[in-house]
Amino acid sequence: MGTALVIIGAIEAFTSTGFEAALVQRRDDVEQFYDSAFTLQVLRGACLALLLWWIAPAAALFFSGTELVPVLRVTGIALVLRGFVNPARLHLIRELRFDRLFWWSVPEATIGLLLAVGFGLWMRNVWALVCTFIGTQAVTTVVSHFMVRRQPHFALDWSRVRAMVQYSKWVLATHILDFLILQGDSAFVAKVLGVAQLGFYQVASRVAELPLRGFTQVVGDVGLPSLSAMQNDRERLLRWYFTGQGAVLLVQILFVTPVLLFGGQITGALLGDRWLPLVTTLKILTIAMVLRSFLVIASTLFNAYGEPRYSYRIHAARLAFMGVVIYPLGRLLGIEGVAIAAVVGLIGGTLVYFVTIRRLLNVGGLEHLKRLLRQRSPKWRFE
Repeated sequence: MGTALVIIGAIEAFTSTGFEAALVQRRDDVEQFYDSAFTLQVLRGACLALLLWWIAPAAALFFSGTELVPVLRVTGIALVLRGFVNPARLHLIRELRFDRLFWWSVPEATIGLLLAVGFGLWMRNVWALVCTFIGTQAVTTVVSHFMVRRQPHFALDWSRVRAMVQYSKWVLATHILDFLILQGDSAFVAKVLGVAQLGFYQVASRVAELPLRGFTQVVGDVGLPSLSAMQNDRERLLRWYFTGQGAVLLVQILFVTPVLLFGGQITGALLGDRWLPLVTTLKILTIAMVLRSFLVIASTLFNAYGEPRYSYRIHAARLAFMGVVIYPLGRLLGIEGVAIAAVVGLIGGTLVYFVTIRRLLNVGGLEHLKRLLRQRSPKWRFE
């Protein structure tokens, strides 16, 4: 299933439309764009499912696992279902109605958990994960149509599609690089070090990402519509941005500290002794997530400012730095070396970020530090 998710992530990244970010960032009325976005979304989902069916044998041959063929082909159902998600739910994000988004996400999370436990106890094999993956996506799709009254229709207005593409082309390019960075290490581990090491690496990654998924991405989700509304007020924009960055870094530090000090004990207690080989990798990846969270909020700033190309440049630097060192470090140190390569990539992206924010918003390194320290008491109020 881990290998299947890497492959699905690849084809989704290389075919991402980027329309969601484009519609959230626009300041004018975007309801007229929903039908075109929905139509292309549905067509994309169907095409991806067919592509997954077709490439399954080749993917299984590449990863040396014939059992991957039926798993890949069945998981394609989830891609079709994902295509039918109602894009009008973006209206809630634009209006910062995250209270409604939260309550609508409760059924998805609850049913996803019940499916995982139920299928896991019943099947006790990879098909439990496949069924959970499809079932959870089905719930997500259905819920999206109850979130808002506006229901999408099949229609294509090429003038509106072109307007979205002007912004989203950079988002697409960034998504491709994001995949190569985030899934490239997993693909490297699966191919070079074996699927057993992939299991250790992916579990370590998922644990290390907990504060990023639970907090940083939330700040980013709120940040895009909020900062987009402030893009003509530089001082207000920077004040919100550094408040978000300060809060994100604080949460990351609170998570990293116990992992670095008691990672072995925590892993043994929560996962069992057989997972202890991943402890060193986990510690390295938690450090990486501090830098990654920093860059996630930075990308939100550039996207909201109408300059997604700068997010692309940061990701390009990350990929280049990581790509240079991942093979020698992975061969020499195993999954610990791959984790170090991820850190090296993030350091490269951070260097590009500081150059970019100085050019774009005239914020030098010293001012950056002063503003960040000044936001030690974040006020979560959005005007």
